[in-house]
Amino acid sequence: MERVVEVEVPVTVVKEVEVEMLPKGPAWAKALTQLAEQLDRGLVYDRDLADLAKSLEAATEALNRRPWSRPRRGA
Repeated sequence: MERVVEVEVPVTVVKEVEVEMLPKGPAWAKALTQLAEQLDRGLVYDRDLADLAKSLEAATEALNRRPWSRPRRGA
């Protein structure tokens, strides 16, 4: 007489997951320079410009709130 036995077998699945890596420290300056170059070359879609402008405005405001020594204009 035959009997069917069910056995659970663990299976390892390897999957690549894309992880967004944001710049840190001095890498921000390089990233923003690259963004400016892409904007000048027309490589950023017009549909993305409004959101980009809001984000850049927020970043500029945050930068202006920081107490740091920046050169005066005309100096």
